[in-house]
Amino acid sequence: MAVVDALIAQGHTPSLILADRGYTYLKQQMWAMPLHQRGIAQVIDLHKQQRGIRPGPIPGTVYADGGLFTDALPQRLRALLAPTLQMTSEERALLATRYDERTPYAFTTLGKPDRERGTQRYRGPAVTGRVRCPNHLTSMRLSAATRPTTSCTPDKPCACGLTVTLGPDDSFGTRQGPLWGTTKWKASYGRRSAVESANACLKIHHGQLQRHSTRVMGTTRTAILLAFIIAATNTSLLISRYHYDIGDPPADEQQPVASEPNARTALHRKRAFGRRTRATAAVPETAETGSARDGPPPTDDFANII
Repeated sequence: MAVVDALIAQGHTPSLILADRGYTYLKQQMWAMPLHQRGIAQVIDLHKQQRGIRPGPIPGTVYADGGLFTDALPQRLRALLAPTLQMTSEERALLATRYDERTPYAFTTLGKPDRERGTQRYRGPAVTGRVRCPNHLTSMRLSAATRPTTSCTPDKPCACGLTVTLGPDDSFGTRQGPLWGTTKWKASYGRRSAVESANACLKIHHGQLQRHSTRVMGTTRTAILLAFIIAATNTSLLISRYHYDIGDPPADEQQPVASEPNARTALHRKRAFGRRTRATAAVPETAETGSARDGPPPTDDFANII
């Protein structure tokens, strides 16, 4: 939280943080609540003990892997497998589609949250038109071809058409925008791999940050020496990717050089972490291909990652 507060003090308040289980398994007073009070959303991975089916805050509701659902959630969608490191990308994508089938039965947010009280209102899936419920006649007018029909018994109370307010004691630490395990969650949380790439550049590929890299006492002195290591790593990245030498910058009128395109997909692409020289990296200009300097340099758009 000290790092988050330092970003806020510098005018760079993150809107979203992707946090691993080392943070999300903390008590909510130590992580989830402070983020909520600062207006920051989170996309998280769940600990094994945070997953599963649990009773909801009101009758007719259940918590499934941290999300709030109506009790009409089919049994076949309740005990789903968790993604593992041994799964292939195809197996992970297929599993995510199973979690996507839960989405119509989930409660969705209504309005803005109360930051001070830690409350948030949620609407039932029949109110939002995601499912057809026999106890909510308006929803039964929707097309059965595009929306599932719940197994609720007519004239028997259910929560499909209710609005519920969750407080700070209602599974606050596991709340997040995309439902855990879904394709949307997978795409959002998968951006955490960017920080691992940055760590690899700092420790292996463009720098050698390791134990005994600094040999001074105190966080202030260590931070100053780390700043030199990070600056050297950034300089190496500029030379390797854009051929930009910070010691010999190009003229102001020179156009930036875009990185070379790669026809192979990112999944099967071999990464060359060695530095490329100007002679081997230059792309000749021809009538068919045009100049390698055409177009702006690529940009990256990642969420704030911890």
